[in-house]
Amino acid sequence: MSVAVFGGAFDPPHLGHLALVRAALEHFGFERVLVVPAGDPPHKKVVAAARIRAHLAELAFNGIPQAEISSVELEPDGPRYTVDTLLLLGEKYDDLTLLVGADQFAGFLRWREPDTILELAALAVASRPGSDDEKFGPVLAALERPERVSFFSIPPYPVSSQEIRARGDPRPRSQWAVDRRCRSNQGRRRDRSAWPLSRLTLAAAERAGAPAYCARELARSRCGCACP
Repeated sequence: MSVAVFGGAFDPPHLGHLALVRAALEHFGFERVLVVPAGDPPHKKVVAAARIRAHLAELAFNGIPQAEISSVELEPDGPRYTVDTLLLLGEKYDDLTLLVGADQFAGFLRWREPDTILELAALAVASRPGSDDEKFGPVLAALERPERVSFFSIPPYPVSSQEIRARGDPRPRSQWAVDRRCRSNQGRRRDRSAWPLSRLTLAAAERAGAPAYCARELARSRCGCACP
């Protein structure tokens, strides 16, 4: 079975993530795509808890039949680096391809054990129109098995998870925690003003490139309760 692996923080997932996976499926014809939310990514700080990000990823990729959420990195003793994740997945699947964006591949040599990664999985790099493909040459030249790297095109989606978070709530990230008023209102109707992300409206999320449900689900998940 041909299986693609698409990892990320998904903090939150956005339309660019979906476009990449759909383009990879169309180009390579994978039978399955394992979407792997990072539990504790070593390369970046995340805002939302792992369970929230995994929940949003599940919602985001629900419309892609071949996509399946993998919790391999969410376990308490789960891997933190891609090479370790691929080692675990390789025990179950023998034909793996790792999906990465062009910016990620440009820094691939700084990843932990890049040549081992290419032994464990082929690499499929999503290249956007207008991207500087010349920067890939030095990366390919430094790899032991550059023939394991292939490229495919994706439509331009000029959006990032960081941009979505920044547009959604003008307050500092340190205030993106569950409000005391929300925690104290157990058993009663929650005051919507206690939702830290209540300002992340559906319209704003869509303009920023987030799936339409993202604002509602992210606010509800951060609230930690079954708010109506």
